[in-house]
Amino acid sequence: MSFPLKPLEDKIIVKQAEAETQTASGLYIPDNAKEKPQQGEVLAVGPGRRDEKGERIPMDVQVGDKILESNKQMQEMTAAMGEISQRSQEIGKIIKTIEDIAFQTNILALNA
Repeated sequence: MSFPLKPLEDKIIVKQAEAETQTASGLYIPDNAKEKPQQGEVLAVGPGRRDEKGERIPMDVQVGDKILESNKQMQEMTAAMGEISQRSQEIGKIIKTIEDIAFQTNILALNA
C-alpha cells in the first residue's frame, strides 16, 4: 500500500488501532470511556536520520509493522534526563577549571 505523505528523517506515520468497544466479559464501553489505543500499524517510514559521518541510520520498522505507540510524557522525560546529564557534565568541566585556577593561585601565593 502506498501512502501519499513521505515522513522526513526518522519519523513514521502510524494508523491508530480501533478502540475496544466491548470488554472481555461482554460489557459495551461508551465512547466517552474508551481509552486511546496504544497500538497501530505503520503506514509510512522516513529514510532514517544521519549520523555524525552523514550516513543514514536504517529504520527499525517497515510499512505494515504493528507497533506499540510510546507515551509522549515518557519521551519528554527521557529527553529531559538526557539534557540534565549533558548539563551536569558541562558543570563538572566548569568546576574542574575553577579548581585548577584555585590550585594555581595557591601555588603562586606560596611562591610569593
